[in-house]
Amino acid sequence: MRNNVTTMVVILFCLLLTGVDLTGPGPVVVVLSYLWVMAAQMEGALTDVFSPVEQLRWTWRRRERAVFSPGAFPLKRLALSVFVWLSVQTLVGYVVHLLCPDPDWIAPAAAFALGVLYLAGNQFEPSLQDRRPRPNEGVRRTVRFSLVHGFAGLALAAVLLTALIGLGSPEPDLRRAGFVAALLGMLFAVVRGFRYGGLAVVRHWTIRAVLAHRGRTPYRYRRFLYSAEQRILLFRTDSGFFFPHRLIQLHLDTTAEDLLPRVTPLP
Repeated sequence: MRNNVTTMVVILFCLLLTGVDLTGPGPVVVVLSYLWVMAAQMEGALTDVFSPVEQLRWTWRRRERAVFSPGAFPLKRLALSVFVWLSVQTLVGYVVHLLCPDPDWIAPAAAFALGVLYLAGNQFEPSLQDRRPRPNEGVRRTVRFSLVHGFAGLALAAVLLTALIGLGSPEPDLRRAGFVAALLGMLFAVVRGFRYGGLAVVRHWTIRAVLAHRGRTPYRYRRFLYSAEQRILLFRTDSGFFFPHRLIQLHLDTTAEDLLPRVTPLP
């Protein structure tokens, strides 16, 4: 958030010059969404989210990284949790109230229901596996978990919103209920999918594309590994490959600072 202050000030100044009503529904929804995204990113510094996912389990108490001092950690963790909760509640409640203003209790009920769903989904704990029988197996598992988690969030959010709006309105409007369910359900699907594996996959393929474009790595890793295996440069094991030749092992058995000049061309 601190790094984006300059960009945010420039955007705000441009909006003021153009005469945009900052109190309108559009700017309010954008601001609330931004607060939610920032809160989720800060939460990623405490737990293993936005990382590769090869196995997933639900638990009441997740393992967390104590990035703050022991005395201040519980207070800051509680403040961040409250910030996330208020961001989700305000955004969902505001959007539902805009689209379905009657009766008055639908917006807070939908916000509370989706907030509980969001907190329950955050209790999943991702981890990695030691055994990978195929190249890119970890990426494949991460993609599967991302899609499953995203579609599960979409289905649960859509069912909750459709039931609340369709059954709670004085005159049931299934079209409006379906629109709200699809809108917020897709939002939850993207958030859940990116939180558990989706962002890690995007980062993985972006890095691979950049390295391949610069000629640092091959485009087709599997073909490259199999070709190296046929030439006995690599040996295949149960969970990957290793270099069988002693000279290559000695060449690589060094620090990154000493190895980098050997593989980097001189300027």
